[in-house]
Amino acid sequence: MKHPTKEQFQTVIDNLTSVLPLAEHEGHLNMSEYMISENHLGHLLYKCGTVHCVGGWYGISCGIHQDVDMEREHYISFTEGCELMADHLGLSSDMELVIWARDNPEIWGNEYGQYLLSSDKAYDGAQTLKEVTDHFIAVQSRLPE
Repeated sequence: MKHPTKEQFQTVIDNLTSVLPLAEHEGHLNMSEYMISENHLGHLLYKCGTVHCVGGWYGISCGIHQDVDMEREHYISFTEGCELMADHLGLSSDMELVIWARDNPEIWGNEYGQYLLSSDKAYDGAQTLKEVTDHFIAVQSRLPE
């Protein structure tokens, strides 16, 4: 499996950075949160301080909610953001991303890369989206030329 490029990682970093102002409060990163929050009318509440995991925040950063028909009940899962992240990194699926992080601990930065979509262990205990973004920056710096 090939490594993502530094440019591909920059895309992910830029997207995550774009939503940092929405995720700056304590508790806005919860790796066990699997849905992008909506109210009872289907309107996304992310600007109101809801909590998301990395995949959820990545989906928000890419605007996945813009294609949702707000008149119907529709739930957006973190997996949609994870698939976009994998695609932006040149990988075929979120599972390929997990496998890449697991199989490349020297690049990922720890031995918990397989948990990048489910646990803060993958990010050395990150408690904020800023810390996750910083982890991605460090990963990018360790990529081979």
